[in-house]
Amino acid sequence: MSTLAEVEPTRRERRKLEVQAKITEAAAALFARSGCDDITVEEICEQADVARKTFYNYFQSKQQLIHFLSQSVLTDEPRQTMDEAIATFATTAERLGYFFSHMRTKLVEYRELERTLILHSMFQLSENASSGGSQIMAQNSVILELYQQGLVLGDINTDFAIDFLAEITVGSINSIIINWIHTDDYPLVERLNELERYVKAVVCRP
Repeated sequence: MSTLAEVEPTRRERRKLEVQAKITEAAAALFARSGCDDITVEEICEQADVARKTFYNYFQSKQQLIHFLSQSVLTDEPRQTMDEAIATFATTAERLGYFFSHMRTKLVEYRELERTLILHSMFQLSENASSGGSQIMAQNSVILELYQQGLVLGDINTDFAIDFLAEITVGSINSIIINWIHTDDYPLVERLNELERYVKAVVCRP
């Protein structure tokens, strides 16, 4: 049996997490305001109020920090959002509604940061297919888990394989986001609203 001491992080571990959070939050704020390219490690350290040496205790380079943020925002947060949706709502349609609502809010509220990290992710995909592929697989797994639970609930359309439905859902989301990144006046919210209605119509039983 695990003891409380084994489960809870030590003071040293908590301190390390706090410093790491300071650095990533400072970087996110700067990237959201000015993009990644023009921001230096020195500026991130000043914003976070940490020494340059401290920065390099956590990240080997600015690129590694960007990759960490990209993983957190584009992979970990959607997983957390879907976990919240499954814990809070009883039907697949409600869970999809919560997921799409959260995604719309994040993309609009943190527009420049999201664009910057998505562009980084796309660059990684072009440079390293295995890295980009693993991120897409992680996105698929989030939606697939929802649809698997929908099968248990009995409120999923069984005319199509659920892994196919998950791939279509994720592919459509990514297509909209790519168009948004490359088109200044792209109607992001309207498209995501339409996609939500479309996915519910195809995936969910009435």
